[in-house]
Amino acid sequence: MFLAVLLLLHKTCLGKQIRAVSNNPELCNSYGIDSDKVILWATAIISYVGYFVGWR
Repeated sequence: MFLAVLLLLHKTCLGKQIRAVSNNPELCNSYGIDSDKVILWATAIISYVGYFVGWR
């Protein structure tokens, strides 16, 4: 599971957006990245990971 999250954050466009929003959400908004949507996706992903790890 750790490897999947690591690959998601470093190899996908969503991962790049999550890292960018975590550094500076206002600058991302000026570049056209919807920081609210990225935060929602990040919350959904971490909720799924938490559920999966807790379930095992």
